[in-house]
Amino acid sequence: MIKRITPIFLLLIIAHTTPAQPYKNPNLPIADRVKDLLSRMTTEEKAAQLRSTWSARPHISEKSLADAHVMDSLFGQGIGMINPDFGNNTEQTLRYRTAISDYIRTKTRLAIPPIFLDESHHGLMASAIRRLSHVHRLRLLMGYGTGRKSLYLYRRPGIGPRHIHGPRPRHRRDPRPRWGRTGETFGEDPFLCGLMGSATVRGFQGSTDGSIAPNHIAATLKHFTGHGQSEGGVNQGPTDVPERVLRTFHMEPFRLAVSRVRPAGIMPAYLEIDGIPCHANRWLLKDVLRKEWGYKGVLVSDWWAIDQLFQKHHIAPDRKTAARMALDAGVTVDLPMGANYTLLPSPGQRRGHPHQSPRLGHGPRPHPEIQTRALRPKTRIFHGQSPDPYRPTRRPGPRVTGGGGVHGAPQK
Repeated sequence: MIKRITPIFLLLIIAHTTPAQPYKNPNLPIADRVKDLLSRMTTEEKAAQLRSTWSARPHISEKSLADAHVMDSLFGQGIGMINPDFGNNTEQTLRYRTAISDYIRTKTRLAIPPIFLDESHHGLMASAIRRLSHVHRLRLLMGYGTGRKSLYLYRRPGIGPRHIHGPRPRHRRDPRPRWGRTGETFGEDPFLCGLMGSATVRGFQGSTDGSIAPNHIAATLKHFTGHGQSEGGVNQGPTDVPERVLRTFHMEPFRLAVSRVRPAGIMPAYLEIDGIPCHANRWLLKDVLRKEWGYKGVLVSDWWAIDQLFQKHHIAPDRKTAARMALDAGVTVDLPMGANYTLLPSPGQRRGHPHQSPRLGHGPRPHPEIQTRALRPKTRIFHGQSPDPYRPTRRPGPRVTGGGGVHGAPQK
């Protein structure tokens, strides 16, 4: 009897002690984990990590979550980022995000966790969430000297975002108060804007080295750049200023934040500079941001900004060309629907063995450098901010009133 049982116990011991796939091993360097993960992925799976989806299109509901065909069409190859449905309350958001995470964990081949996004114009932008006035947020930052108190005001009220779209260290330079988004900025002094933006990023991320501390969230600086001096004060209007003005006033707040606190993400602006839209501007996103400043985080598109390359700016004849131009400029993820980066692998490509090299049709191939940048944040999630890396964590948050009062905020 003992002889029969012993092999079973040996198998159980081996299975228990055998390390997980290297890309899931938190003890390995991130570069090694990303390299291992890329070696296992098909081209379709790689392209999926550069896409996003919006929970409101198609609307995620109990019905769609129970439909295997719908879930496979949306998440079967994995997904890079998932944008919020602003019509859902916190209970619905938590339930739907948990279901999506469980599906990706149990039904996809590599179980690469998604990154849930949220907006933060004046606190969390969600249904039934009361937000802080911008002036009160500035007072908090100035009074405490760091952005740690602001984290308490932004941090997850039970819906588990991993990446927030904010802050906005943009500099306002319109000579007249015409620009409708002036209230989103930190003011008219580029150095002050940089310091405020850096403090907020530090509060969100809990570090100054680009890592995301436990119980913190990744931050995205927006919108890069020139947004505060558009022609006629029109939102998304072109910005035609000399390079010296662009660097001194509009780029300096971003440069300070990149050098001081290493934000996880940066979002280019909708507008064009000297006739070139920011989402297709290789000089801005590669030569300056990547090479000159040494930025290593992700570049997420503004909502439908890649679509605007052929719909509004008319520098691309079609969606496929717009996708290639944004990809070549270094934009990592296509928000909010991923419709443009859907064209990255060829339409006729089929799923294959991870070590095979599927034939790429006429679609642009995902750049290895961009793939690496898209996957780096996800290797931290596998064994990162919570015991279950796929499940949005319900955490108590403060009750914030519209008048700026904070109930239950920690005392210094």
